[in-house]
Amino acid sequence: EDPNALLALAKDIGWGWWHTYNAICVKSIQPLKQTQFLWTDSDYFADLIHTFRLNIYVSLAGAGGLKQPAWLLSDSVSHVKTKRFKGKRLASPEKFGAFTYATVKHFKNRIKMWEPWNEPGLKMLAAEYLPIEKASALAAKRADPTCLVYGLSGTADRGGDPLRWIKSMLDIG
Repeated sequence: EDPNALLALAKDIGWGWWHTYNAICVKSIQPLKQTQFLWTDSDYFADLIHTFRLNIYVSLAGAGGLKQPAWLLSDSVSHVKTKRFKGKRLASPEKFGAFTYATVKHFKNRIKMWEPWNEPGLKMLAAEYLPIEKASALAAKRADPTCLVYGLSGTADRGGDPLRWIKSMLDIG
C-alpha cells in the first residue's frame, strides 16, 4: 500500500500519532560498526510521517517477538512458558541500551515517545525483561532528557496476564 495514502487517511480521521513497529527499530536500523548505524530507511519514514504532522511513537524492538537480529542477542534465553518464545535468545541489555542511545540521539528533534519492547510479557519473564528495560530507558533519557519512555505495555493476548506481569516488574525493580 502507498504510505502517503495511509498517512493522509490517518491525518484525515484525526489521528495525532503514528506507532511505528518495523520502520524505526533494531530490524531496520542496521549497525555499520559497534555504535554506528545506517539510518537511511528510518530517516525516510520519520520525515514522511512528519510531512503529515503526525507525532511518532516508536517500538524499538519492532514487531515479531524475539526474532531479533543476531548482532543484538546475548547468550541468555527466555524461560517464559509459551512454546513460541521459550528458549529463544534474549537481547543483550548492553547492546540494546547502546542501540537505544544512538537511535534516540539521532531522532532527538523528530521523535519524543519511545517504547523499548512492545508487549514484552508475552515474550519473556519480568526478571528477564527488567535489565533490557532499564538499559533502554536510561540510555534514552541520556540521549534526550525530554523524551518519554513507555515501558510496561501489557497484553492479555494468547492468555497473557498483564497485571501479574506488570506487578512482577514493579516488585523486582
